[in-house]
Amino acid sequence: MTSKTDEIVGTWHADQEYYDHGTYFNLKYVFALDGTVTEFWYDVNDGTLQKQFDLIWEKDSDGEYTLNDGKDFRKYTISNDNLCDVDFSLYYHRG
Repeated sequence: MTSKTDEIVGTWHADQEYYDHGTYFNLKYVFALDGTVTEFWYDVNDGTLQKQFDLIWEKDSDGEYTLNDGKDFRKYTISNDNLCDVDFSLYYHRG
């Protein structure tokens, strides 16, 4: 995979907690220059890592980012220094 130079590269932290199956999580993304991204889910109560996902990211001609795990994908945008999950209205800031 070719290296990418892009504003999304780096670490992003969720601005609000994410609720999934009765549990709240703090989410973090780490975007790499090679087009890979790792998604981390931390328990809000004790900060322990609960889930981790290895994904890939691409930017399309409309400026939207697609995160893909090979089976499913989600769309993100960057505006006013915030990363936004288009489907869930979750926002992230640089960490």
